[in-house]
Amino acid sequence: MRPSQRAPRSESALGPVNPAPLGTLYLALALPPTDPWTLGLLAAFCFTLFALIRSRRNAGLAQKALKDKKAKATTLERFADIALEDAEVGRWVWDLKKDKVEYSAGWRRMMRLEPDDLRGDLNDWFQRIHPNYLGEVKEAIAAHLEGKNPRFECDFRIQRGDGTYLWVLSRAAAHRDAAGKPEYLVGAQIDITAVVDVEKRVLHDAYIDKLTGLPNRRAFQSILERACEQSARDNFQFAVVFIDLDRFKQVNDSLGHGVGDELLAAVSARLNRQRRSGDTVARLGGDEFVALLGDIIEPEQAVDAAKRIHRALCEPFRLGRHEVYSGGSIGVAVSGCPSCDAETILRQADQAMYQAKTGKTGVALFSETMRSKASRELSMQSELVRAAERSEFQLYFQPIVDLRSWRIVSAEALLRWTRPDGERVRAAEFIPLAEELGLLGELGELALRMACTQRAEWFAQGFQQFRMAVNLGSLQLQKHDLAAHVESILLQSGLDPQLLEIETTESALIDSLHVASRNLARLDSIGVGLSLDDFGVGYASLSYLQRFPFQSVKVDRSVMGELEPGSKAVSLLRGMVTLAHSLDMRAVAEGVEAPAHLETLRELGFDRAQGFCLGRPMPAEQLTQLLAGEARMLRERLTAREATTSH
Repeated sequence: MRPSQRAPRSESALGPVNPAPLGTLYLALALPPTDPWTLGLLAAFCFTLFALIRSRRNAGLAQKALKDKKAKATTLERFADIALEDAEVGRWVWDLKKDKVEYSAGWRRMMRLEPDDLRGDLNDWFQRIHPNYLGEVKEAIAAHLEGKNPRFECDFRIQRGDGTYLWVLSRAAAHRDAAGKPEYLVGAQIDITAVVDVEKRVLHDAYIDKLTGLPNRRAFQSILERACEQSARDNFQFAVVFIDLDRFKQVNDSLGHGVGDELLAAVSARLNRQRRSGDTVARLGGDEFVALLGDIIEPEQAVDAAKRIHRALCEPFRLGRHEVYSGGSIGVAVSGCPSCDAETILRQADQAMYQAKTGKTGVALFSETMRSKASRELSMQSELVRAAERSEFQLYFQPIVDLRSWRIVSAEALLRWTRPDGERVRAAEFIPLAEELGLLGELGELALRMACTQRAEWFAQGFQQFRMAVNLGSLQLQKHDLAAHVESILLQSGLDPQLLEIETTESALIDSLHVASRNLARLDSIGVGLSLDDFGVGYASLSYLQRFPFQSVKVDRSVMGELEPGSKAVSLLRGMVTLAHSLDMRAVAEGVEAPAHLETLRELGFDRAQGFCLGRPMPAEQLTQLLAGEARMLRERLTAREATTSH
């Protein structure tokens, strides 16, 4: 049963005023008060008043009108116009002694029945009530006749003569004899189908995502809460799969939001095809989806299902004339702990998804290790906000060596964070947190400013022949005034632009190609060096080599593989070097850890190398000593050469 108190219909639902029922009202008032039809007419108008204006005060006035004939006429005339201009009332009177029912003409019109269609008993009514509601109607009538409720009131579906169904609200009150025994049940019903339709639309909009047709966050939260209750009660195990699309922002920015919406709809359809019977797929918002998998025996079942979803999302999407590759990062959390509520398991699945995204594994299952990591990250977030104010960031520098002269020709500046307790936090750990907090741009500027200042100090100390390499991320490249800002920092630090090299990645360029292109062109024009980092692991790096004025490409360590003679890795690297040199760019090998690989890289034609075997990231003081030693060795070589020449 739904609540019977409903909002009044809108103006568009009103029909023309019918004066005939008002004449019927006057006729009823002229009849003897004990006549059943008199009672039926009066109760019908009172009922209509209750249903449409929902006013207890007015209901009290109507009840008082039944006791006082003069007051009754005045009150009902005042309310009749309101009632009649909104809906026709279908009235009925059940004579309990004779077990006969009389139905008004309005009831027959509402039900699309002719007088010959009715037998005059209660079955005329009961047999048309939808089976799902008949039991409730009978129980409510019985409860009223037994005196348990002051009146009968139900809303239910009922079938009309033409076979269609409508929703009605029905109310009735018993007329009792002096002993309190019911003699008549006098009632009426009104058509509330329009109101129910509005309720359904409101409910649909509240719980269904308009774009995809999937349940939304509110609906999924309700479903998940019920699953948690069932899990605690019946030892029922389920899993939550959290899905975050990859490269969705790229699709929106490059192809437009219309294509982005088409992608979301296509993803929802593909997820629905992967859904088992009884599972639920929902859209939380943006490019985030979630699935609830029921009846999970082992966590591996949920992981296998997540892998199937991942494979499905990695297939291309055909959107009009565009073929789009998206993919996704998926986290899985399985119910099990007694205190596991809806919020907790959804958060666990979200944490697992984040692990899959950062680890580039596609799918990850939540574990206690992630819980500890999440707790640690929460602690670090509050400290990270104040770390810059406390001067807790330092720069470490990793040398980049020329493979012909074995001299340091560049040093990459790497930001490090030392927490108040002395713990040194790796950039791979705090950079993602800074991105979540919106601090990435601020930290990038801090690193650039500190690097330029340090390089200017080294220049003043006589170390003039190497560049300072600084990595710029997506947020910085998107700024329209980036080039001017870099020029300002160079001017403030007194550093020659030719001693600065900017490194960036393909993923950073994707987010804002036009602005990034203009910024890099301006930096190149003033003499700042440009290098494409992580070359070989993206999707469109070759086109970027043509589009942007890079002087170097840094081949990612993941491409190195096993540098065995004749291996595919060696052939691939040789091709990359040839490509770089054909475009008049330097080829730099990243992540070189084995000294034995250096000679192989020289033979392949690499110009420079960077890695642990050549020097780990180190503080400025240590690199200063390394530079001084290199300068001393160079002076000794020059002196020895001059001595040999003089002899």
